Amino acid sequence: MGGHMTAVRAEEAIRAGRIVAIVRLPRLSAEAATALTETLVGAGITAMEFTLTTANALEAVSAARTAAGDRAVVGVGTVLSVREVEDAAEAGAQFIVSPDVNADVIKATARREMLSLPGAFTATEVCRALDVGATMVKLFPAGPGGVEYLKALRGPMPNVAFVPTGGIDVESVADFIGAGAVAVALGSGLVSSAHDLSGLAERAQRAVERAGSAR
Repeated sequence: MGGHMTAVRAEEAIRAGRIVAIVRLPRLSAEAATALTETLVGAGITAMEFTLTTANALEAVSAARTAAGDRAVVGVGTVLSVREVEDAAEAGAQFIVSPDVNADVIKATARREMLSLPGAFTATEVCRALDVGATMVKLFPAGPGGVEYLKALRGPMPNVAFVPTGGIDVESVADFIGAGAVAVALGSGLVSSAHDLSGLAERAQRAVERAGSAR
């Protein structure tokens, strides 16, 4: 999928599924990434983020793209530089997730026609992210402030597409969606291993159900 449609497709998939599964593991082979992807997609997950802190992350992304096909979008996380944006694009990433608001990264992501999800915590950071071109904002870290902090931010910013991330478990998904998040990203609370696929499927199904119950 080429052109700006890649970014549009990624945003639509994140909004539709309301869950972004973050795969942050010490190491991940292409085979394991394929199995993880099949398990997550089978459970109803429509967006997956593979972080660059995982060894072989870009190979995993390529494998995940092939396995997911049109059923889910695949992104790269913990992106800190323009070079990493370029590498992610070459691997087939459809969206880019960062822990911070880096204007160069956001603009490079737009140039490569991918969706940017920069991490912001304060109102100033959120506005900065939007000013330099982000259309969605990763509220990070969301866990410490919780649902009440999201509600407080949304007061003056009711139209911002927030995706809370960091320290959120499966059971609190509905609370964040109910408070106005367009989606919630789940890391170790969802994907804790590349091996326990049955447990992963159960957690993913529960997350999807929790997101759906808040609609």
